[in-house]
Amino acid sequence: ARAGASWLGMAAGQTAAGIRTAGNLTLGPLTIEEPAFTEMDFGPLSQYAQVEITGIIGYDVLARAVVELELERSRIALFDPATFELPSAPWQELAIAGAHPYVKGSFESHAGWFRLDSGAPQPAVVLNGPTVERFQLLEGRTVQNERATLPGGEMDIALGPVADVIIGGHCFERLTALFPLESGGAFDDPYTLGSLGQECLKPFRAVFDYRHRRIALIDRAQQP
Repeated sequence: ARAGASWLGMAAGQTAAGIRTAGNLTLGPLTIEEPAFTEMDFGPLSQYAQVEITGIIGYDVLARAVVELELERSRIALFDPATFELPSAPWQELAIAGAHPYVKGSFESHAGWFRLDSGAPQPAVVLNGPTVERFQLLEGRTVQNERATLPGGEMDIALGPVADVIIGGHCFERLTALFPLESGGAFDDPYTLGSLGQECLKPFRAVFDYRHRRIALIDRAQQP
């Protein structure tokens, strides 16, 4: 049944969307009774991914559990936050803003918060417009200008390298970054540096404890 309307905020802007209700939603050991869904056309996204996408499971669901994610192994596990224990690995601070997880990190000696975007295959790094302007990142940097199709519309962008990105004690060198050349979308955030995609999460077994605002980024190369 239709229960109303809302909006979807996407990379290149926002659009209106309907709200629907259902009997239940089950994901592994987690079941939610009478969930509400936001409608979205997944045709273009399915075509890009070359697999039929039925929907997106986001923060409203995952925040109810401790989530262990290994992108390199295409693996996700959900645990009860009341009983979960993390053996022999340190926690670090996790911030939640706009239903997105953020961790502290740095790039080219600029320290701050990065949004973790586990659904973004490329590029590895997206730097917010205010970050690009504040640090004058396009000056003297070799980039390629493009008109890119992003969720929500099109946007003028530049693609180019960043020397390094550091999160969870892991240093990534010479990553490809997206530099937005216009405002009006999700890249306008002046309080964070930008977003990190799948390439920056693959070395880790990432454990998200949303309830306690903490995350463990466990280097898979150092685990048995």
